[in-house]
Amino acid sequence: MADVSVAKSSSGLPLVLIRNVQPVEVPAVRSIYGISKKGNTWFAPGFLPFAEWVLEDIDSMSAVSTLNKDKSVHDLKLKVTRDINSMASYDLKGYAPPIKPYDHQIEALSLVIHMPRMGLFLDPGLGKTKIGCDLIQHTRSEKPNSLWLIIALKVNQFTWAKEMDFHSKGSLQLIPITATGKSREKKIAEALAVANCAGLVVTYDTCRVAKQLLIDKVPFTDTILDESHSIRTPRSGKTKAVLEVINSKPVERRVLLSGTPSLGSPQHLWAQLKVLGDFTVPNSWHFINQYAIRSPYNKHIITGYKNLDELNDLVTSVSLRKTADECLDLPTRTTQIIEVPPSPKTKRLYNTTVRKMPITVGGLTLGEVPNPLTVMTRLAQLSMGFAYKSRKDPTLCDGCPQLDRCVSNNYQPYTSNCLVISKDPGRDVGLVGSAEVLDSVVELVSSHIQAQKKVIVWAKHQWVIVTLMDKLKSLDVPVFRYDSTTKSHSTIEDSFNTSSDGIIVAQISMGIGVTFKAPVMVYAELSWSLDHWLQSLDRNYGIRAKGLGKLLVQVVVLRGSISHSSMKLLQSKIDVTSLMSKSVECVGCDKVVECLSKNISPFDIECVLSASSTKKTLAISAI
Repeated sequence: MADVSVAKSSSGLPLVLIRNVQPVEVPAVRSIYGISKKGNTWFAPGFLPFAEWVLEDIDSMSAVSTLNKDKSVHDLKLKVTRDINSMASYDLKGYAPPIKPYDHQIEALSLVIHMPRMGLFLDPGLGKTKIGCDLIQHTRSEKPNSLWLIIALKVNQFTWAKEMDFHSKGSLQLIPITATGKSREKKIAEALAVANCAGLVVTYDTCRVAKQLLIDKVPFTDTILDESHSIRTPRSGKTKAVLEVINSKPVERRVLLSGTPSLGSPQHLWAQLKVLGDFTVPNSWHFINQYAIRSPYNKHIITGYKNLDELNDLVTSVSLRKTADECLDLPTRTTQIIEVPPSPKTKRLYNTTVRKMPITVGGLTLGEVPNPLTVMTRLAQLSMGFAYKSRKDPTLCDGCPQLDRCVSNNYQPYTSNCLVISKDPGRDVGLVGSAEVLDSVVELVSSHIQAQKKVIVWAKHQWVIVTLMDKLKSLDVPVFRYDSTTKSHSTIEDSFNTSSDGIIVAQISMGIGVTFKAPVMVYAELSWSLDHWLQSLDRNYGIRAKGLGKLLVQVVVLRGSISHSSMKLLQSKIDVTSLMSKSVECVGCDKVVECLSKNISPFDIECVLSASSTKKTLAISAI
């Protein structure tokens, strides 16, 4: 017969223990959700939401009837019922946040208090960081020795420190670890010695390069993954390192924070679900087999998805999804696409590139474009009035005696592993001579400044950012720069937000987890990543929008260009980067949104072009 009890694991979480199981009962015991065996004892998760599933399985096991009569199981049922009722009434177990939260934050906080493994998938601008800070304070009130490991993006490390100082009224600290190399271990030791240190804030890259140091030297008991979608790729070194760090200890509370956990692919969810519990999903290969349809000709090519209802049920059971519209009384936000006609010179260079022919830009000769993706990149640059030319020698590896070594180890030229040249020689910039989009952006921003509006300007390429900074300085207001060259992102953020007027020129890929208080956004450039579009779009939205009044978003594009096509795709919530990796020919096609909705692939019978034709990127329109 079986002996059942509910005990606490070394992490403090309840576990259902089933001992002395007879061989005849093993098949029945294995049907319990999340169960694993150590010696003669079976372990199953005894905490929400998984405890409900364990109890359901025990109830269905008529072959092991004694389980249903056990007092421990009865007590667990009562606890689960109490927790569910508490969450339904948004109970915080007696905890009162020092800074009053919004209703949606109280709901989310109640859930993560009662469910130690949880994903909070709240739109940008809904105050996820505050929820994390309040959870840390609650946990410390119950377990004063608990220590949190916050894994975040580099630009958000000091946001966590600042928010914890504010929301705890200075009683607790979250300390960012920004040191590199040998000094990193010293900084960790110094941070842990601070009396009111509630946790450390490290980056995803730190997990990758200093994995063993975090495992050996940081005695964390709980963890938060901020912008958890950063570990979307199962095979990346960053994903593997984060999972190894978190699973190296009996971590009790594991919380995911993201506004965009998935861009439509089940693969984006695997690593995040794996963080919540190793038992939640199988290994990545079986997970993809379960939810994706592979090409019969190449098992590495995904042609569609299946069982999505089942996956949605799983994700819903372990997460809370909230949109800004349902949580807040938000101001009106208007989005305008400003179409700028091309100059004759821009049009000529653009259409020559579409035909994959060499061009000369500002004295730089750019050869034939080798592939469609490079065509797209060059077209996007030409739309802005410039083109990059790398100084790398494409023949560097020809005849090199190290070639076999590099191919075997996947070493790339111009990297530290290259024995010939280990440093990237950089690139040259060729100017078209006309910059219609940039001139229009400056004109728009000038009109907003004259109307006494602060402005956020988004760009992608460094040349565009530098050029805009130079042009906008003539408007006689403070101009702030926020990109990968910025030394202190939090200082720039605070300076812009506290300024009565001004402009901030920001890199669109860094528009995550930052607050920019301004009623107007102007996009000089777009990124092809849907993530970057959605995240940057909400930098002044949600709770951030309080007191800003009506919001205006203006996207400036060269009419008929690849940027124009990309804007239409992003507005339809289509990730252009993913589309390029699958069907680069479709990006500039007018029918792409319709085809995607109907699952029509390039050169299918329903495709607008026949299988014998050559699909090209959209040529720029005439003036």
